Amino acid sequence: MDTRRQKTRDKIVFQYRRLLINVGYDNITVDMILNAVPVARSTFYSHFRSIDDIGVSFCDQMFDHILAPKHEKEFGHDFSAYDGTFSPNQDLAHIFYHFMEAKGFLDPLLKCKGSFPFLQALRRRLHSFFMKLAGSEDYRVDNVPTKITALMMSEAFIGLLTHWLDMGCISSPEHAAHFFIKTFRRVK
Repeated sequence: MDTRRQKTRDKIVFQYRRLLINVGYDNITVDMILNAVPVARSTFYSHFRSIDDIGVSFCDQMFDHILAPKHEKEFGHDFSAYDGTFSPNQDLAHIFYHFMEAKGFLDPLLKCKGSFPFLQALRRRLHSFFMKLAGSEDYRVDNVPTKITALMMSEAFIGLLTHWLDMGCISSPEHAAHFFIKTFRRVK
């Protein structure tokens, strides 16, 4: 994507996030975004199919970053030493960090009636992650299909993540990830 197009997309996403915090998901309209970002309606729709698509694209962008093979040091956390190998504790802690940092706009998104598209995108991305985990020897459950185990892990993780945000992120991302992993790891 060229730089100018990316800047326009970033402005739209920024205003969407600002509006989530200030007016709530259920009250956001495309017109509100267009008033804040002076672009044509056709420009908005060249980037996003709908308002829901903005939240879905944020989810996908966040997971593309979290599950990328290489990381740069970020404000608030540093996974730059990550070598790209599958590391459930580290990957889940990284998810917790990003949700903690985006709490201000994710709270209204997770708690509104219209959060279904965002939650579906979150479930889709988590399910593919947990399929890998559920298929490994340490997490495989005898006589339970891997897809079912991954589904249970995904739903449990969303529940934990939502509760953790509601409680004000009372434990560190590393501890929350550790407790989650410990719950599902097979006892040896």
